[in-house]
Amino acid sequence: MSLPSATPDTLTANQSTFIMERPFVNNVEDFITKFVHSTNGQLVSEYLNSTPDFENADYFFKSDNIIIELKCLEKDLFSDEDFERNERLIDRWIEEKLITKSDIIAIFLRKKQIPEKCLQEMFKLARRTFQKVIEKANKQLRETKTKAGNADTKKVLMICNDGNYLFPNALLFSLVCDIISTRKEIDIDCTVYFTVNQVSFIPNSDLDWGLWLPAYGENANEHLHQFINDLGLKFNNFYNDTFGIENTEYRDFPDTEVGINAISEMNYIPKDVIYKQ
Repeated sequence: MSLPSATPDTLTANQSTFIMERPFVNNVEDFITKFVHSTNGQLVSEYLNSTPDFENADYFFKSDNIIIELKCLEKDLFSDEDFERNERLIDRWIEEKLITKSDIIAIFLRKKQIPEKCLQEMFKLARRTFQKVIEKANKQLRETKTKAGNADTKKVLMICNDGNYLFPNALLFSLVCDIISTRKEIDIDCTVYFTVNQVSFIPNSDLDWGLWLPAYGENANEHLHQFINDLGLKFNNFYNDTFGIENTEYRDFPDTEVGINAISEMNYIPKDVIYKQ
C-alpha cells in the first residue's frame, strides 16, 4: 500500500530482554500521561487551567508548540464483544462456500489462513473503524489548535495498538497512513503508530519488540521530525526505567522500504496468551 503524503521518516523498533515476568501496563493512557509529564508536556486541561468546553486533544508541549491526541485501541476489531456481527459474517461465508464449519476453529486459532476474499471484507470493516478514530482525532486536534495554539502549532496523533491482533502491524500502519493521505479533510501533521503491551518478535531474535512508527504530513517541518524522534527515544527510556529493564537494543530505520520490510517480518503474541489475561 502506498504512503503518498504520509511517508515515514524514521521507523523505530525497540526490544528488551525480560529476566523476570514481562511488564504489563494496566492503564496505557495513565502511563502515557506520566511519560508526557516526565518530558515537560502537559494535559491540555492543565495548560488551560480548566476543563475544556470543547472536544479537546490530550496533551500540549508548549515550548515546542505541539499538541497531541492519544488513541488507544484496546480490543480486537473482531472480538467476542462483536459476536453478533462476527456470527453474521461467518454464516454468510459458509453459505457462499468461502469456508466450512470445520475451518472456523482452525482460522481463529491461527492454524489455517483465512481466505483472501474474507480477509478483504474484514479489512474494509477495519478501515471504517480506523477512519472514525482518525476523523474524531482530527477534529479534537483542530479544535485544540484553535482554542489553545496558534497558526504555527503542529498537530500529532498517537495511536497505540494494544489489542488489535487480527492484522499485522505493517498492514495496520499502512492503513492508517493511507486514510490520512487520501482524506482531504484530515490535516494531521504527524501520526505515530506504537505499541506498549503488544509483544512482537522477529526471526533470529529472542527479545521482545515494541514499535514507534511515525508518518508525516505535507506540512511537517524539521523541528517536528526531531521532536518525534526524540520523543520515541525518551519513551523507550521511560519504559525501561519504569520496569528496571537494563538490556535493550534500539534500532532506527531511516529508509522507508527497509523499515516496512522489517516490521513486515514481525509477528506477535496476543496479550491474553503472553500475559495470561
